Amino acid sequence: MKLFQLLFFIITFSILISYNAYSQNVEFINNETIREKFPEFQHAEKRIQSMTEEWKLEISAITSKIDSLKFEIEINTSKW
Repeated sequence: MKLFQLLFFIITFSILISYNAYSQNVEFINNETIREKFPEFQHAEKRIQSMTEEWKLEISAITSKIDSLKFEIEINTSKW
C-alpha cells in the first residue's frame, strides 16, 4: 500500500512539474523587426504622427484662444 501511494505521488508530482514547465513559455516581440518588415506599419505610424501634429496645433490654437478670453474677462471685470 505504501509503495502504491509513493508511486502515485511521484507520478502526480512529475505530471504537475512537466505541465508547469510547458505552460510558462515567455516570448518577446521585437518591435524594430516589425517596423522594418511591414510597410503597413510604417504607413500607420506616419499617419499617427501627422494626426498627432494636427492635434498639437489645434490644442495650441485653443489654448491661445483661452488665454485671450481670460485676458478679456480680466479687463472686463476690472471695469466693473
